Amino acid sequence: MARRPGLSTRARGGIALLALALAAGLPGTGAAQAVASPEVVLLRGRQLVFGSLIPGVPERVSVTDAGRRAELVIEGSGTVELMLLLPPELQSPDGGRIPLRFALGDAAVLGPGSVEASPFDPHRAVTITLHPERGPTRILLGGTAVAGDGHLGGSYSATISVAIVQTVS
Repeated sequence: MARRPGLSTRARGGIALLALALAAGLPGTGAAQAVASPEVVLLRGRQLVFGSLIPGVPERVSVTDAGRRAELVIEGSGTVELMLLLPPELQSPDGGRIPLRFALGDAAVLGPGSVEASPFDPHRAVTITLHPERGPTRILLGGTAVAGDGHLGGSYSATISVAIVQTVS
């Protein structure tokens, strides 16, 4: 995406989700896609969107912000271990970089029929038990982008890889 005129002090940022089902050995393609292990299916993914960034002002997206948080919807049965592989920064096509921070509470699991999400450390694997009769489970992700004073306007992006490993019992 080309730079927009008049945005020299602002940047727009978003993070796409890339799902990898390691148990099935499927290769990633660089975009969210439906993949399956013998017992797990990725139904859909949604980007983490920071929107316009102001230099020097951290922009935090909470897991409770339904309009901007990332969301990965999985369905299946059995126990899985899920690991988010987080990027250290957003990048622009012309080489600009904006640091990212992911802290405890920036990731959560929202079980089927639940109204309250269970937070987890996005830097550590989380174990989830899936129940097909109850419906899909949502993985929610927020984070913070920190545009410094020297960052130029434009489009910035990054990819988060999600490893889903079926646990054999």
